[in-house]
Amino acid sequence: MPPPRQASAVFSAGRLMRSLGAVVLGISAYKYVGEVDFAPALKYACADAEAILRYLRTCWPEKSDAVVRSVEETGADVGGLRKAFAEVADAGPYDLFIVYLSGHGIHSTPKPGFILQPDATGELA
Repeated sequence: MPPPRQASAVFSAGRLMRSLGAVVLGISAYKYVGEVDFAPALKYACADAEAILRYLRTCWPEKSDAVVRSVEETGADVGGLRKAFAEVADAGPYDLFIVYLSGHGIHSTPKPGFILQPDATGELA
C-alpha cells in the first residue's frame, strides 16, 4: 500500500485541523481474573500494532500533523483504551481518524464484532 500524500496542518475556524488522529492497540497475551482463560496467546498482535505505528509515523512525520496514541499491552484494559481515545479526541478535529485494534475479538449477531478486553464487563467500551 503506498503511503498517503503528506499534508500540513491547517486551521479551521481558528482551530488546528490535524491530518491524522489514531488509536493503536495490540494484545497478544490476555490476563484474566481467576481461573478463566479462553483466549490463547497470539503470536503477532503486538508486532502488527507496532508495524502500524511505524507506518503512521513514516507517513505523518510532523507531530503537528498527527496525534497517534498507542495503548501498551500492559495497559490494554477498558481504562487505558478510554484514556487513549479521550487524548486523541481532545486534540482534534482531524481529516482522518484511524482505530487499529489487534487481538482476539468476538463476532455475534445482531451486534457487530468487537475486541476482547480482559476487564470488560459486557459493555461496549
